[in-house]
Amino acid sequence: MLACLIPAFYGSLAARIQLSSLVIVSYTVLAGYELWRSRNENQVSLAALFSLFGLHSVFYVGRFFLDRSLPFAGESHGIDFAAFLLLETLLYSIGLTFAATAMVQQRTERRYRQASLTDSLTGIGNRRSFVEDSENMLRHCQVQHSPVTLLLCDMNNFKQLNDRHGHQAGDQALVAFCEVARMRLRKRDVFGRLGGEEFACLLPDTTTEAAYQMAERIRKEFASCSRVAGVSLSISIGVASSAEAGYVLDSLIALADKGLYEAKGLGKNRSVISQPV
Repeated sequence: MLACLIPAFYGSLAARIQLSSLVIVSYTVLAGYELWRSRNENQVSLAALFSLFGLHSVFYVGRFFLDRSLPFAGESHGIDFAAFLLLETLLYSIGLTFAATAMVQQRTERRYRQASLTDSLTGIGNRRSFVEDSENMLRHCQVQHSPVTLLLCDMNNFKQLNDRHGHQAGDQALVAFCEVARMRLRKRDVFGRLGGEEFACLLPDTTTEAAYQMAERIRKEFASCSRVAGVSLSISIGVASSAEAGYVLDSLIALADKGLYEAKGLGKNRSVISQPV
């Protein structure tokens, strides 16, 4: 509209067509760029929408160079784009509708799936999520022949805390432990709540000794900040390695559980490397 205030521009049909085509191509590219920037947040498939944007841009780039007439203007100096323009606009509108609907559906399904795999209290993965992610990680590590170690963690005196101070205090203790553990764990480590006050950490590419040291750091940090009105909370941890249990999750959990019970039998608040019988 501002350009049309210039008489020379307004008098040139080709210039008006070229500028409008340039504007459309520009905002289409910018829209695609904005979607690409937010791809990690949206986590939906953008292939169909980018294809649509690409075809839309190509059409208007072609119009920029080839079209010299307005629809039904009675003035023609090149290819008559009137029918093509109407058809492209119709198809683009329909395509946008389907692409947007598909994105919304994918996003909704992803949110429902994420909710079904997340522990609502602590925000970490629940048992189902831990099992799925761990089995995938174990398969990968088995192919790479890399060591994997499992930490099985159980909070000591948790029932006593709930009985004395209520479930809200217990919930706060569980959240506090998760915060301590997440600060120590790496991004690729699999961390989940198996149920109640029991948690598990699967550490890929980690030897037994390195996993034991990590378990001790988590245990000591939690014990130093978890005394609640006369109830001293702590963590007992069983450590099991793929060198002894193989790359089967159930075997790793069973072996780590043996170490966990040994830790509790030795006075709690300690980590024990479990050895097969």
